[in-house]
Amino acid sequence: MVARIIQGVGAAGMIPAALGLVLAHTAPARRAAAIGVWGAVSSMAAAVGPSLGGLLVNVWGWRAVFLINLPLGVAFVVLAVRGVPADAASGRRMPDPVGVIALALGMGGLVFGVTQGSSWGWGSGRVIGLLIGGAVLTGIALLLSRRHISPAIELDLWRSGTFAGTNITSLFFGAAMYAYLLSTLLFLNAVWGYSELRAGLAVTPGAFAAAAGAMVVGRRIGPDKQWLAVLTGSALFAGACVLMYTLFGSEHRYLELWLPVGVLAGVGIGVALTGLSTAAARSLAPERFASGTGLLMTSRQAGGALGIAGLAAILQHSGLIGPHGYLQAFLGSAVCAAVAAVAAVTIRGRAPGAPVVAEAAPAAAPSAAGVPVAD
Repeated sequence: MVARIIQGVGAAGMIPAALGLVLAHTAPARRAAAIGVWGAVSSMAAAVGPSLGGLLVNVWGWRAVFLINLPLGVAFVVLAVRGVPADAASGRRMPDPVGVIALALGMGGLVFGVTQGSSWGWGSGRVIGLLIGGAVLTGIALLLSRRHISPAIELDLWRSGTFAGTNITSLFFGAAMYAYLLSTLLFLNAVWGYSELRAGLAVTPGAFAAAAGAMVVGRRIGPDKQWLAVLTGSALFAGACVLMYTLFGSEHRYLELWLPVGVLAGVGIGVALTGLSTAAARSLAPERFASGTGLLMTSRQAGGALGIAGLAAILQHSGLIGPHGYLQAFLGSAVCAAVAAVAAVTIRGRAPGAPVVAEAAPAAAPSAAGVPVAD
């Protein structure tokens, strides 16, 4: 448990920092294309990940999935030390540790409560305690963020209607995407009887399609049309999930059904995520890129955690054997993606390239200095 928490903390810091560096060192006119390339590379990694993971499990066992991160992590550290400018993190403060802990425990309580609701009973004292406690701790983190000079959540970033809209959309899309990504692998393994390696290979075309969608949005869609890209991508993804719910069952139909529907879902994911990142970046001043992308990804990951918790609750209720529970999960992903498509309209209406969030307030100010992630 401790090791997984440390791993999560490291990923939470690394991914938004990487995108923040890309944005900070790219000319404004090329940022949309840079985000498209960044999203395509991420999608390529997602394409390789399941297949490589399945291969490692088949050949060396499940521990190899964790062990491979050691040499990769060392290589990333060396590249970061050599490639990141020395002044990239100058002037930055460490976030409020109490607020960070309260936020982590609060979200953990909410997710664990949703996950255990079916098995413990939604009216049980433990589930109610987890949900109430999680909500209270999350509220405390938000209150602390209003007053601390280096808050866990930079709330003033949400003064931008565009940025707030990207976060709301990202929350729902993250719930849909992460539940979908896990349920597809579980479906292939438990219902169609695919091995871990075969299941990983089966979902790979969708990840390559996501990379293609990300590149198209980054290079072809103008800054003022990113909200339309998010809406279109979310709608495509929702449609793919509906097709999975209505067409799939115990019968193996990979080439005629799974492959085209998976590619459609992948295109939707790549288009939506790239549009979200680009729209969020346009609403931020350059000095806020790292914190802004961090909060955007936090919204996506929070949605993903709740989506996975919802998936676990569905499977606990419907069982791991047979297609019914997984089909219900696909339907749930479709609903969340449809909500994300509707929420994408809130991103519309900002002048291209005009940052709407001012520089953070001085440290002596009583309010917090400014604030804002995915699949």
